[in-house]
Amino acid sequence: MSDGDRESVIERAVVAMLWVGDGPVRQTHLIQSLGVTARDLLDLEGQGLVISELVDAEGAGRPVRVYRLPYAPLDPEAVRSYTVSKGLCNADDTAPVSPPEFRNYEAYLRHQDGMARAAEAREQKEAAATRRRQRADLIAGWPHTRMPRIRAWAKQQDLDVGLRGRLPRWVVDKYDQEVDDQAELHAALKNLGLSDGSREGADTDVS
Repeated sequence: MSDGDRESVIERAVVAMLWVGDGPVRQTHLIQSLGVTARDLLDLEGQGLVISELVDAEGAGRPVRVYRLPYAPLDPEAVRSYTVSKGLCNADDTAPVSPPEFRNYEAYLRHQDGMARAAEAREQKEAAATRRRQRADLIAGWPHTRMPRIRAWAKQQDLDVGLRGRLPRWVVDKYDQEVDDQAELHAALKNLGLSDGSREGADTDVS
């Protein structure tokens, strides 16, 4: 088996074990189970394919090295650009990207994604609060718009009503007989995207 073939086999075996593993896997377990060497694992880490950490393990008496898959795919060029932007190396540095650079960049990605998720959660919470306020305002104000709604309905029915002033009792009674005011409210909420999909809140007596 050529060196290239061996490296490919090792990469697939290590990635597969880390993929199905429940959390990080100890270096010693990878070496014993897959027949790889510490150097093999270091080479994979130097390519950004795996990430290693020293952790305190119960019963070990000292920190042990564990390996896991990266939080996200790590592009060496992006990693080096980030390292340069932080002033940790020169732009003309031709040395290969180091494992610490991969770890630092991955931590940066985690932080950025966490901030993005937090911002999205805040936006969703604020949007939900705004919808609740709009919904409550519409429901609370529904009784106060009753007469204008009856007048508009009467105009659509070609009933003889004025533009202002009191409405005839017979017009109001006819409206109540033919129009489900609660259904109208529910439809208004739905059209504005304020309905929760039920009649809850729309069943308030607004007559």
